[in-house]
Amino acid sequence: MRGFFVSMALACVAHAESPNFVFVLVDDMAWSGTSAGMIEGDRESKSDFYQTPNIEKLAGQGMRFSSAYSPAALCSPSRAAILTGKTPAQLHMTTPGGGRVQAWQQLAAPQHVMDLPESETTIAELLKKKGYATAHLGKWHLGRTSPGDHGFDVHDGSTENDSGGTAENPKDIFGITERAIEFMKENRNKPFYLQLSHFAVHTPFQSLEKSAEKFSKVRKGDRHDDVEMAAMTWDLDASIGTLLAGIDELGLAENTYVVFMSDNGGAATPRSSQNLPLNGGKGTFYEGGIRVPLIIRGPGIPA
Repeated sequence: MRGFFVSMALACVAHAESPNFVFVLVDDMAWSGTSAGMIEGDRESKSDFYQTPNIEKLAGQGMRFSSAYSPAALCSPSRAAILTGKTPAQLHMTTPGGGRVQAWQQLAAPQHVMDLPESETTIAELLKKKGYATAHLGKWHLGRTSPGDHGFDVHDGSTENDSGGTAENPKDIFGITERAIEFMKENRNKPFYLQLSHFAVHTPFQSLEKSAEKFSKVRKGDRHDDVEMAAMTWDLDASIGTLLAGIDELGLAENTYVVFMSDNGGAATPRSSQNLPLNGGKGTFYEGGIRVPLIIRGPGIPA
């Protein structure tokens, strides 16, 4: 996935009438973390508890990539790779924190970059040269540099894991979507690249009270049974429904690619995993750590 999205976007620009791109990047969502199912007809490729009707709708309108892999098993290196098309190793960004050097180590630790270098070229910078408006909303987590230093006209700054969410706007789920729709309204007459980098479904869990109440009454699954995670996933899905409706209302759907993906797999422990039936989770190179949901809808993509 490291160079796939950059290459796809540039290819689309070259062969189409300046399409728009709306990229929804979710944080720590498992491959089986939606009710859409990454393999149609395979019950284990979707959750047996979480409900995501809007993501199901998106999957029904576009293409599911059943064997999609993130560039890394952790968020920062994965995000940097997606934006630049380079591997985390090329960027020297392989963890969200610095490498740890111990006195007993016999080998020198490799150089570790904490901030995405301004010398790197991002997809936003490439598309700006083609006349695109650009926005990055939500989680950045690529060091002290800002999205504004990397080609984004509109952005939320150098945000990390803290969403500043409230009871009415958990994980800033709805705020990110509102700002995204406002950006599309302001730029509907020119091509744009819009990235919504959600803080959900990363811990700590946050959701609307009514969502938590809903899932407290739903029968739990054999693989997924966390009410708070289900509620947060439901709220995220609701925001995606609002986003898709906004694209339709603005008359942008026919010329807009919508990409939905996770930065890495869900969290996991030996006794509890969001990633079943996959082994392992975030931070590991087992399937559960790097295999992620990916759906793309847009011009020329058959349902």
